[in-house]
Amino acid sequence: MDGLPPTESERARQRAAMFRRRRIVFGVVALAVVVLLVLAGIALGGLISRLVQDITGESDPGPAAVSATPTPSASPGPSEEPSSGPSPSGSASDDAGGSGSAEPTESPSGKPSDDAGDKPSEEPSPSPSSTAPEALEPPCRGSAIQVTAGTDKTVYDRGERPELALKVMNLSQEPCTLNVGTTEQVFEVTTAEGDDVFSTEICQADPQDQDMVLVPHDEQTALFEWNRRNSEKDCTERGELVDPGSYRLTVTLGDHSSQPVAFRLTDDKPDGQG
Repeated sequence: MDGLPPTESERARQRAAMFRRRRIVFGVVALAVVVLLVLAGIALGGLISRLVQDITGESDPGPAAVSATPTPSASPGPSEEPSSGPSPSGSASDDAGGSGSAEPTESPSGKPSDDAGDKPSEEPSPSPSSTAPEALEPPCRGSAIQVTAGTDKTVYDRGERPELALKVMNLSQEPCTLNVGTTEQVFEVTTAEGDDVFSTEICQADPQDQDMVLVPHDEQTALFEWNRRNSEKDCTERGELVDPGSYRLTVTLGDHSSQPVAFRLTDDKPDGQG
């Protein structure tokens, strides 16, 4: 009947349905609020971070660059220590009527200097082995340079080859630069009477310039081993062995010449040989 009021059970069902609708609506509203709060938090965090960066002027550090320490390369040599003086390298390998076993090198006369029966070889030219400095001092004055001749012995038996020396010294109190190359070096041997016997100027092969700083009162030496043969004007000819006797050595470096030094060649056999 339409006019009858709802029963108690119907009212209970209506209240239950209304409660469920309210709970669903409340859950949807709560979920929407949570989502909004999350989104607002993210946006607020980004804004705060940006404000901090603007205030401090700092930004997030990037990855650090990897740096490598360069390894120095080996220097050539010639990076090398200069020798004690402008000493020539090499020695004659031929015998002057006797024994000799040094390695053959280039000859200033361009001629073989071995004796008959030995293999031909060439005589060395005096070549400084020191290295020219990078920063040179002023040129040496003539009065500051002293050039001296010398030999390793005063008497040479048969087959012994004289080692001739050119010594140069800076007598001033300041370092100076001098060309000590083979273009400036001359070793001359004469007889006791003054007759020409041998000179490195004759048929010299490939002379070289070499500037060297001479420290005050520090003696530098260039060595040259003479094979006891004379010099021939014809560079294609081999010089002859000189006779036993007295000889003199004079050395020259540029405009500076030494006093002669005497030595003697004999025909005696070295000690220990029959």
